[in-house]
Amino acid sequence: MAGSSSNGPISTASSGANHSISFSGRARRARSTIAGVSGSVAGLAIRQTTVDITTTIGREWTKAKDGFCLIGGSTASGKSALALALAEATGGVVVNADSVQLYRSLPILTAQPSASDLARAEHRLYGILDDLAPNSVAAWLERAVATIQEVQPRLAIVTGGTGFYLEALLRGAPTTPPTPPELRARSQARLAELGPAAFAAELQALDPQLAARGLPADPQRRLRAWEVLTLTGRSILAWQASPSLPPNLPPFRGGIALVPPRDHIWPRIRQRTEAMLDAGVLAELAAWRARPTSAASPLAKADGVVELGRYLDGTTSLDAATEALIVKVRRYAKRQRTWLRNRLPELAQVTTPGELVRWER
Repeated sequence: MAGSSSNGPISTASSGANHSISFSGRARRARSTIAGVSGSVAGLAIRQTTVDITTTIGREWTKAKDGFCLIGGSTASGKSALALALAEATGGVVVNADSVQLYRSLPILTAQPSASDLARAEHRLYGILDDLAPNSVAAWLERAVATIQEVQPRLAIVTGGTGFYLEALLRGAPTTPPTPPELRARSQARLAELGPAAFAAELQALDPQLAARGLPADPQRRLRAWEVLTLTGRSILAWQASPSLPPNLPPFRGGIALVPPRDHIWPRIRQRTEAMLDAGVLAELAAWRARPTSAASPLAKADGVVELGRYLDGTTSLDAATEALIVKVRRYAKRQRTWLRNRLPELAQVTTPGELVRWER
């Protein structure tokens, strides 16, 4: 459960030897000398910077009694803090636009809202899916549109780091047909039968159009491409190129993209990782990995599952695993910033962390 922790070591088998694993983040930091900006210094630097949103967006948000707004941004940019503050100020509802936060498991690792956050404002579309539940941009869009319409006349504050979700909300999503459960079972059985490499080779042979562009690295997206081709006889690329209609939504009240500079984001990512360790993420992940469904879950690709899993398996130190996770998340944050700048020009770029953003009331 979120917030659970265990400070005692556990013993697991690793290559025939016992490997002592501590679930304590505090113990790790007491002996860690990882290079980088310290949390206290970074926090001080961040607190000295504020920004006022006195543009039309700020006025629209605080005066709005209906409609929806968007808060995008890179990882650790303060999206959730800003969305929560805005929901409290307006009586609005926070709507999730992050793909991994849709899943019920691993709430600490995926940084889902805390119990205190949930008590301060209503949140929707967090922790609604089981481990093996499939998901797609179109499926999220259908849920999000229904939620935004349902909460009217309150302001729906849509926030998250999955850029494809935000883009679909503004412009629509391709009408790719959903995968029937029996076909999903067939695709997973085929993958298990062939193995990842042979499955990829088969997909390339069956779908030359996709092969020419390059297969997606994500195993779930490869499964989806195989399923669409099997179901319809058309490449998933052909479906994605089909015109899509914007969803039927109440008024759009504007949006922002939180893109603080690297010298703010990098220490915040480290601080967030440290906080997850203190909150019990290792115990949470160990319990989840013990489930028979974990390996096939879309959550298996969430940041931290592989990196911290190596520590739990006894193949690396906790310092090394933590540093590997921080580096991975920093790279992802960089890609998010680039994506938001190039793909969502509708969102005003704000270079201040979300909890320090102020708006005209």
